[in-house]
Amino acid sequence: MSEMGIDKRTIYPILECLYWYFNPLNVWLVSLMVMEMGIATLIAGAILKRRGEGQLKVVTPAPLAVIFGSLVFVISVYAWGKGENVYVIFLNGYRFFFGYGI
Repeated sequence: MSEMGIDKRTIYPILECLYWYFNPLNVWLVSLMVMEMGIATLIAGAILKRRGEGQLKVVTPAPLAVIFGSLVFVISVYAWGKGENVYVIFLNGYRFFFGYGI
């Protein structure tokens, strides 16, 4: 967890801290990171094939599906209200689980 998440843990219950830790921004970042992993797999396959150590096919369906799926997710979430709607859903979930607070 980040330093801010550890600081909040001293004030708030652990489940509430975890809920805030998995906010929509982190979901976007994880999705983009997954897309980068798919791209890196393709690049690594090309490098290994050039060296003569790798597989026969560089472009395989799995990395392409990961890249495409992640890209579709990020674009669709951004197109749907530039992410504001996802944050509203996140806040409504917080109010459902933990109440309105102060």
